[in-house]
Amino acid sequence: MQNAPTATATRVTDPTRHVADLVTEAPSRAAVFEQLGIEYCCGGRVPLIDACADKGLAIDDVVAMLDASTDASSVEIDLSGVGIEELITNIVDVHHAFLRTELPRAAALAGKVARAHGGSDARLVEARDEVDRLVAELAEHLESEEVDVFPVCIRLASGETVDPTELRQLLEALEDEHDHVAARLTRLRELLVDFVPPPGACTSYRAYLDTLERVESDIHLHVHKENHVLFGRVRDSIPA
Repeated sequence: MQNAPTATATRVTDPTRHVADLVTEAPSRAAVFEQLGIEYCCGGRVPLIDACADKGLAIDDVVAMLDASTDASSVEIDLSGVGIEELITNIVDVHHAFLRTELPRAAALAGKVARAHGGSDARLVEARDEVDRLVAELAEHLESEEVDVFPVCIRLASGETVDPTELRQLLEALEDEHDHVAARLTRLRELLVDFVPPPGACTSYRAYLDTLERVESDIHLHVHKENHVLFGRVRDSIPA
C-alpha cells in the first residue's frame, strides 16, 4: 500500500469554494469551522462566503483563520489525493478506533453525572439517555461499515465486479444514519448548553462535557471523510 500523499499548506484564495472541499484539502481547517459553528460534514456543500454570511462572520477574518490553521500544519494529508483503500484504512484506524474507546467512557460519565446531579437538573437524565442511544447506534453503524460496506468498496477499487444498485443503496443508508447521528449530537449540545461546565461543576461533570465535545469533533471529521470524500470516490468508480 502506498503512503498517503501529502501537501504543503494551501491558502484559501476563492471564498466561493464549498466548505467541505476546503476541509478535504486541509483537514486542520475542521478545527476552525468547529470553533465558528460552521457545518462542514453533513451540511458542508455550501460556499464559504455563504456559510460566513449565515453566521454573521466577516469572510476576510474567517479566511485569515483558515490560512493560519494550515500555516501551523506545515505538512498535511491532502484527502483529495488518497485512494479508496487508504481512505478506509484511515477512517477505521483513526475514527472507529477513537469512538470505540471514547464512547463507552462518555456513557459511563453520562450515567455518573445523571445519578449525582439529575435530581436537580432533568436535562442531565435526558442527556444520559441520548448518549446511551448514540453509543448503541454508532456501535451498529461502525460494524455495518466495516463488515457490510467497506469490503465492497475495496473490491470495487481493486477492479472486481460489484452490484452497483446495492452499493448505492448501502451508501445512501449510511448517509441517512450520519444525518441521524448529527441530529442527536445537536440535541446533546442543546441539553448540555454547548458543553460549557456550569459554575461549580465537579471533575466528572467537566470530564463528561470534554469527552462529548471531542467525540462530536471527531464524528464531524469522520462523517466529512465519508460523505464528501470516500462515498463520492466510490460512486465515481461505479460503472455507468
